Amino acid sequence: MESTNDINAAIRIVQRCIKRCGYKRDKKVGSAYAMSTENGVKRDNYVASMASEEADQRRNVYLDESYIHHNYPRRDDSLYDPTDPTVVKAKHKER
Repeated sequence: MESTNDINAAIRIVQRCIKRCGYKRDKKVGSAYAMSTENGVKRDNYVASMASEEADQRRNVYLDESYIHHNYPRRDDSLYDPTDPTVVKAKHKER
């Protein structure tokens, strides 16, 4: 089992990577996570490279906010690309 310090260090590394890629976590009214065309191409290239390196034993971290927070928005904020003009309806029903 990994220690709490190891887990916190891994979380900080992932947060830095997400920030370096240009994503922000903040309130973006009227929208949920949406992928731009450029990010879709990057994702496709990443998946192709991961499929070609199956023998590699490194750990893979898969991040997808819609998987983690499918039915509710956490503190009404979202992970989004600030350069993407696409507006997508949130998945929750706001009852």
